[in-house]
Amino acid sequence: MTDTPQGPLYSYKGGEPEPLPYHVRLPDGSTRTDFSVITDKELEAAGYTGPYTYPKINDDTHYTTATWDASAKSWTLTELSEKFLWERVRVRRNNALAATDYTQIPDAPLTTDQVAVFKKYRQELRDLPSKITDVKATCGSNISDIFYKNCPSDPDLTDGKYVIPGE
Repeated sequence: MTDTPQGPLYSYKGGEPEPLPYHVRLPDGSTRTDFSVITDKELEAAGYTGPYTYPKINDDTHYTTATWDASAKSWTLTELSEKFLWERVRVRRNNALAATDYTQIPDAPLTTDQVAVFKKYRQELRDLPSKITDVKATCGSNISDIFYKNCPSDPDLTDGKYVIPGE
């Protein structure tokens, strides 16, 4: 999934709507960079339609993706497959395991108790696939929740919350 675009979005020649570029070249060869004075007619002549608004993603639509339908000039929300969601869980689980690998080496700067807590957490991560039968029901509105709620705190972790690499 891509980040949700902010502000007014315009479709250029039927493409997926995006914010306007830094400048718009008009058919007469002139360019506009001050969008407060450009007219809808000028935008249309340059090949732009809009403005469009990206659909809001909330708890009811969290497991969906928005795709642009150029012929209908509208967004379509499509539910993500269970297979895709499982892949996201596996990737995040593997990232969480990789980020905590250091806790299990003999010279880790952790106490014996801290090592034991991380060992238990890492085993819980490995057991996730056998404990989850429905990703949406288990994770609620955010897949990351299953990684945050049980993560032990450590000086290298922000406020006891695991920071998932690449997120």
